[in-house]
Amino acid sequence: KESFLSLITDRILCVSNSVHDFLLTKQIFVKSRLTVIYNGVRTPDGDGGPVMPNELPIENIGNRYPVIGIVASLTLNKGHVSLLHAFKEVSAKYPQAALLIVGDGPERGVLVKLAESLCIQSSIFFCGIQQNVFPYILAMDVFVLSSTGREGLPCTIIEAMAMGKPIVASNLHGIPEAVQDMVNGILFSPGESREMASALLKLTADRILSAKLGENGRKLYMEKFTFALMMRNLEKVYLEIIGRRLARV
Repeated sequence: KESFLSLITDRILCVSNSVHDFLLTKQIFVKSRLTVIYNGVRTPDGDGGPVMPNELPIENIGNRYPVIGIVASLTLNKGHVSLLHAFKEVSAKYPQAALLIVGDGPERGVLVKLAESLCIQSSIFFCGIQQNVFPYILAMDVFVLSSTGREGLPCTIIEAMAMGKPIVASNLHGIPEAVQDMVNGILFSPGESREMASALLKLTADRILSAKLGENGRKLYMEKFTFALMMRNLEKVYLEIIGRRLARV
């Protein structure tokens, strides 16, 4: 189906260079038709606007440190299992640590049982699907994405960057195009819970570094990943296609 559609498609949009390169290796697309347009996200008050935090339905969350969080579907490829093992190490050093898991999916039951077996269930908060994730991200000291497979360019990482949060993420596919190691976050090998734990502990122990990475992430968001920029780039593609078609008339 993809091979056929590529023959009648004016342009194929890729959300990252990683996706672009992947499509080339499949040898079914025409190279000149591929265009990279990064995902862009808009905050509730528009690109660059302030977001007022809402009170979360989690008792005393403001008294906990560190608050680590992930926004992702509860599926195998998001690597929540390795995240729980990494958080076990963090909570051993910080008894008041909390892990916010925003999202839902088929792995929830497995993760609840794993949290109980690791004796960290009192520090894990399964927040479910949220239409507005920004109040949850604002409550986080560090945003983490523990994916082990299939990542083009996750919008949740960009949302965290928009909120000025330092990021710990898998060095996987399109993720390094948004998270630059030791610039706006720390990258680790996918599935390596000890590497993840080390990165999380590094940021929670050094608040100055954590704040600096968060500030850098905010700048990168404004430069490359706003919703307005994505729409401008998309408009350019449509205008180019329209121009070519009109020239044939």
